[in-house]
Amino acid sequence: MIYDAIIIGCGPAGAMAARVLALAGKSAIVLEQMPSAHGIVRSTGGSWADELIEMGIPETAIHRIKNGKIVSTKYEACKKTEGVCNIDMRELQEHLAGQARKSGAEILFNATATEYAKKGDDGANKITYLKDGRKHEIKARLVIDASGPSGFLARKHFGKIWKRVATGIEIETIPEKNNHQDEFIFILSRKLAPGGYCWVMPCKGRMKIGYTSIRPDFSVNVNETLEALLQTEFFKKYGKLKIIEKHGGIFPAEKPLEKLHGNDFLICGDAGSLGSQMVGEGVRFAMISGKMAGEYGIEFLDGKKDALKRYENEWRKKYAHDFSMGLLFQKAVCKMNDSELDSLVQMLDSIDYKILRRMFRTEFDLEVKKELIKKGIGRIGLVWAVIRGIT
Repeated sequence: MIYDAIIIGCGPAGAMAARVLALAGKSAIVLEQMPSAHGIVRSTGGSWADELIEMGIPETAIHRIKNGKIVSTKYEACKKTEGVCNIDMRELQEHLAGQARKSGAEILFNATATEYAKKGDDGANKITYLKDGRKHEIKARLVIDASGPSGFLARKHFGKIWKRVATGIEIETIPEKNNHQDEFIFILSRKLAPGGYCWVMPCKGRMKIGYTSIRPDFSVNVNETLEALLQTEFFKKYGKLKIIEKHGGIFPAEKPLEKLHGNDFLICGDAGSLGSQMVGEGVRFAMISGKMAGEYGIEFLDGKKDALKRYENEWRKKYAHDFSMGLLFQKAVCKMNDSELDSLVQMLDSIDYKILRRMFRTEFDLEVKKELIKKGIGRIGLVWAVIRGIT
């Protein structure tokens, strides 16, 4: 059998692409190396509720958060956080995989893609994968790489290996004093979070506490740093923490791939570094690019040969500039010392939440840039990022 599409990876991008294709009557099969949808993506899941709801995510998978704090060594910026949420990643993944299957897509778990061969005489691409210790082959007219940071086609076709990555560790806990379910905390402090940042995110009775460092910019043991962080005075207000789960992961901390398509394949989600570098938000953007990949994939399968190129052009038109700004901002912040981070948090505290919201959604329109310059962003080493974004 020759499928219409093979999707590599059943995370948010892959499941979304599979569902879109299957709903259009295309035969789609997903290869996922994990044994179930439950643990495919170990993301913190900070995002924006209304857009997730618009993409079909049930309210039960979302924990809305009313208040937020950005904390440095000396200062706090406190804001009402309209629209911010934390995602229950287990429920999200099971929902997306379930919707893909319900729409008619096949999903093979414990199936690891290993080789990609371009179209043969039969007009089909061939993917070799391992399942139950045996090699199998499968063919399709279109391949969509949604394999996450491992970047199956990015490696196989372009030889791309991410050199700069955000390396994170997170624990999910039930705190003894569980009265902070309406507030998230983002910590920017070289004392508490050397070479990166920390977070505390509530989610449906639990608390997610994590730390990320950017490599190779910094050489930090993320496990030891998180352990030390949990012993600080900062976390005493939560009382004893009952750890339910501990997990880690990486997130490409580079600009998107220079090419997101080939003659018969598309790359979406973290496989192409299509997540926001501003605060490491990947899930929402993975779903967006997965949906786009499915929609343009349908056009390609219906005979519109330029559809794959238009997928890339449309993505870059909508997001490339803002993602570039987010990466510049992230790099500048990572170089700051505690005094500069104090100034940054003071500046953020003075910005109206409507502007701050767009900034943290990675929406750097002219109004946002002008506001940052107005607030004296040049004093804290970010002026060139903003000026470059304007010009």
